[in-house]
Amino acid sequence: MIPHDLHHFFVGQHVFVTGASGFIGGHVASLLIRAGAHVRALTRSTKEGYDSAIDWVEGDLLARDSIDAAMKDCRYVFHVAGDYRFWARNPREIFANNVQHSLFFVHRCIPVVGGERRGVNDWLAGK
Repeated sequence: MIPHDLHHFFVGQHVFVTGASGFIGGHVASLLIRAGAHVRALTRSTKEGYDSAIDWVEGDLLARDSIDAAMKDCRYVFHVAGDYRFWARNPREIFANNVQHSLFFVHRCIPVVGGERRGVNDWLAGK
């Protein structure tokens, strides 16, 4: 059941979610859809059989053009994509994926002249 205030807040809103093909991001996207939001999500490939209620956009978190196009007209952003590995041959990969990529992505979410974009970012909460 969706709390009334959550439904009231997100109904009709355009929301962008990273990591929606993963466990946590998938649950976030699903909750937003049930709350009445229009959800758009980034994926590396649109060929996979993902939730049809989501507007899937093919792109890369590090490509400015694909991020800007995917976030177009979205008022809220949930950044829950991440590299969940506990070990990598090169530990810098995990740092780059979870910290540097997140910083790049958040930079793309900073409000622009004439517009407003609010982001909810898991790394700000101490991911």
